[in-house]
Amino acid sequence: MYQSKQAFTLIELIFVVLIIFIISTIAFLKITSSNQNIISCKNDYYLINKAIKEKLQENTFKNINLKIEQLEDTDILFSNILNNFNSSSWKKISSNKYIYKLSKDKSVEFVYLNNVFTCDKSNELCKKVLN
Repeated sequence: MYQSKQAFTLIELIFVVLIIFIISTIAFLKITSSNQNIISCKNDYYLINKAIKEKLQENTFKNINLKIEQLEDTDILFSNILNNFNSSSWKKISSNKYIYKLSKDKSVEFVYLNNVFTCDKSNELCKKVLN
């Protein structure tokens, strides 16, 4: 006699669980890699601002009232700033504008103006970097 199948076999269940595991692993890796890029950008951002503040304090201590016009034009703190940080992510686009590439299609634009290095706070990615 022929019996009808009433339940899933163990192999079918294992196969479904394996597919769900693979998909969740891929999603987790994508989320963590984008978060790592934001953390890396945030770290570079704070290091750059710290270096700017240190240079301004040094100038104040030496009684020099001097603005730092361009990041690369000052001494060791700012020499080759694009090379000292993650050079594949940082790109200089003008004398005072920089882009940090988070992924192929996402980037954050930073501006250095009047001794302040920041990005457009209305941009969602900028908010993530600054918070």
